[in-house]
Amino acid sequence: MTKVAIVGGGAAGMGAAIALTKSGMDVSLFEAEPRLGGHCFGASISLWDGRTVRVDAGVSDFNPAVLDSFRALLPELDLRYSPVNQDISFMTPERATVWFSRGGQPQFRRRLDDERKFVDDIGRFNRTCSEVLEDATYADWSAQRYLDERQYPAEFRRFYFDPRAQAEFSMPDKPPDQYSIRRLVSSWRMQGIVGPEPTERMAVHGGMHTYCEAVERWLRERKVSLYLSTRVAGIDRPGDVIRLRAIDREKSNLALSFDHVIIATNASDVTAAPCSDDNSTRRSALPSVRPKPRSSGSATIVAVRPESTPASVTSFSGLIKSCQFF
Repeated sequence: MTKVAIVGGGAAGMGAAIALTKSGMDVSLFEAEPRLGGHCFGASISLWDGRTVRVDAGVSDFNPAVLDSFRALLPELDLRYSPVNQDISFMTPERATVWFSRGGQPQFRRRLDDERKFVDDIGRFNRTCSEVLEDATYADWSAQRYLDERQYPAEFRRFYFDPRAQAEFSMPDKPPDQYSIRRLVSSWRMQGIVGPEPTERMAVHGGMHTYCEAVERWLRERKVSLYLSTRVAGIDRPGDVIRLRAIDREKSNLALSFDHVIIATNASDVTAAPCSDDNSTRRSALPSVRPKPRSSGSATIVAVRPESTPASVTSFSGLIKSCQFF
């Protein structure tokens, strides 16, 4: 049986583990955190009456128009989902409400210079901003350049664009006007926040974090080896197999061999180690991977396969492309 290691237990890693387990492979999944899920996780909240509830603290809903494979998997995991209430509220840092929506209709608690134009600008932005994904002209544009070019006023930026952009966890830690407009719109489009037509976003009953817990149960039931709280320290190819070195929660060193390794994490988490000129084997196992900003709403998938892969398997990357990731 083909042995495959997956490095990273976020959305891409979980999806890869499910797909390859269904393909009949011997899968091992490595995750540095003590849980699966990446940005999808829950937090325990204590209520006034002494009860404790679990709520989503990361990803809280999904766009079924984009994540059709994810939606198709939920019944198999015995999970149900329903449309979410998409009403929103915008407050100042002092917790004073500026405006909110109820049933999709804006309600203002603070008088703006032109409330009608404010609402029209939100609609205009949400309908038309996808143009930045379709035209290479915008590849290097910042959010400020785009908003200036499209003449969006200060109130639109202060009371809609900036707070909503800062709430997008896939964005870097810097002012929102410096964000890449393409990266931001790409993330919002995937979530169904923007686009030509309104999208009915969905949430899993009990919270999106229950998906991660259900996936863990599904994998354990099928004898997938889960290495949680385990950090992968290196990947090398000393011959016909790929060697993976890791450090587990007990600080013990692990050395395991696999036929294939999938790195399902952000590109910035992967560094190609310097190799001496005479170490061609190691050099071939570590292609040049340049650290780069993470892409919105997705993880980087890298496949490494041994030199002796049979000719009938033209490339493991081909297998990856044929799988549905969630």
